[in-house]
Amino acid sequence: MRALFGLIWLLAATQGDCFGEHIDVGDDDDDAVAADEWVQLSVREYHSCAVRHDGELACWGGNGYLQSDVPPGSFQYVTAGREFTCVVKDDGSPYCWGKNTSGECDAPQEEFIAIAAGWDALGSHACGILTDGSVTCWGIDDEGQSTPPAGTFVEIHAGAEHTCGLTDDGHVQCWGASDPNSCEDQGQVRHTPTGGGFVDVGAGWVSSCGVKEDGTALCWGSIYSPPDSGYKKVGVGYEHACGIRTDDTVACWGENGYGKAEPPAGTFREISAGRWHTCGITTDGELSCWGYDGDGQASPP
Repeated sequence: MRALFGLIWLLAATQGDCFGEHIDVGDDDDDAVAADEWVQLSVREYHSCAVRHDGELACWGGNGYLQSDVPPGSFQYVTAGREFTCVVKDDGSPYCWGKNTSGECDAPQEEFIAIAAGWDALGSHACGILTDGSVTCWGIDDEGQSTPPAGTFVEIHAGAEHTCGLTDDGHVQCWGASDPNSCEDQGQVRHTPTGGGFVDVGAGWVSSCGVKEDGTALCWGSIYSPPDSGYKKVGVGYEHACGIRTDDTVACWGENGYGKAEPPAGTFREISAGRWHTCGITTDGELSCWGYDGDGQASPP
């Protein structure tokens, strides 16, 4: 985790105090987090993964393509794709494994701070933020999901056939496909919201959401925005989304199959939504999941 925290401090000094809210891993003071606390997680359809503060990686759930087999090493970031997984090692190098039908596991050997793995239906893609803040992508690109715009990014998330990133000046940029279930412009998941002031963004199956500086959560695609405000983070899944409020409690909205939109009581510092389940990291550094558990994806270690 040390390399990532060092970059966060460097960019925070040049970009302003709000930067720390843009990187999912960087909200907690490095010295205040115990070595065995979970600090970052990512879930998708069949499996889930998380990283501890000391660099230990764990994955659980479906393993049909060995996507839940953890490689040796120490890691600072993990992202779960549809049936593959990617990590950023402590030295910033990437590694991906699992199903590799479209080159989604062939990450370029550059230095990364974060990677986002997609969950496309006919092959997958992934995008990552390099140490200079630029984005590079690989894998399937039939809808432009692997053709990122120029700019300096501090957060990135990949959905189905689209990708969204948060720039260092608080703007959201999305690229890739429109909602396959809608022929109307308002159904586009690649729609980029106008204006800045965003502190978080998430990309799901056919929807995306962002959180503004005033705590308002906005969604575009097939998920309606939540009826209230007061959020600081958001995770977008399949027809549902969950957000962490300013009081650290979680609220979810959208489709609720298997109870994936019914969060437990308690306070959280990270959230990630998959297709049928959702997981979060509590303020005590523990993992908590809810929703479908048929492959063990909602049973964390």
